[in-house]
Amino acid sequence: MKKTSSILRKVIIAILSIATIILIIFMLGRYGWKLAGFSACEDAGIETVEVTDTGVHMKGFYAGSFPRGFLGYYAEEKNGELYVGFKFSALFGIFESGDFDITIPVENEITKVIIKTNYGEYSIWPKREKRVDASDALEFESYEMGAYEGGIYIKLKREDVYSIGWSYENESGGMQNADNTPLEADTYLYLDNDIMQRAFEKEKIVPFTLTFYDEMGSILGQAELEFNPKHPLIVATFGADGKLKVNERK
Repeated sequence: MKKTSSILRKVIIAILSIATIILIIFMLGRYGWKLAGFSACEDAGIETVEVTDTGVHMKGFYAGSFPRGFLGYYAEEKNGELYVGFKFSALFGIFESGDFDITIPVENEITKVIIKTNYGEYSIWPKREKRVDASDALEFESYEMGAYEGGIYIKLKREDVYSIGWSYENESGGMQNADNTPLEADTYLYLDNDIMQRAFEKEKIVPFTLTFYDEMGSILGQAELEFNPKHPLIVATFGADGKLKVNERK
């Protein structure tokens, strides 16, 4: 009888030990990344930003090509500026989507909201009035950093584009609407700044691929481009003919 009780006790202890280890691994995967701060954070597609006296409300989604679950955010408030980074996981994507609707509490008046990741940072609020129409007033060869935000701007001359993806080596990203509606046409869309950050990090021209998809995920058009950190702005138009025209003035 004592031998049976001893075996049973050992089995229970073993089960509890395994359960504890699994729980620790789960918690570390779910929340442990915050110990690394912004160095563990990623970019995200931001739909809305609302700033109040008590908090910053943000809605957005994972902008990459493959489904990943939203784990949370890491934020720091400094001199009236709120720095925010996001974390997504393919593992936790089976439990939740990459969409998020969060309110970040703040202690002081916020004058600027900045997305910050391991690759760099950029401002998302307040929006610069000239940002979307940068190509109308800009000579690309004399572009000066700081006059306008750098990155990739795309105008769609068709209404059947549901997503835009980019790929560089083993990395990828892109944009699409969270409600799976077509991307807005006849206005400049800001793709993201990931390619720009890679170019700045490497201090050299970075080649990448842009791909345009329809509602069913079929390719409408594709182009091979290069991002030059010395002229960090790409303004392109995707036409009805499936061709991409880059940095052409009106």
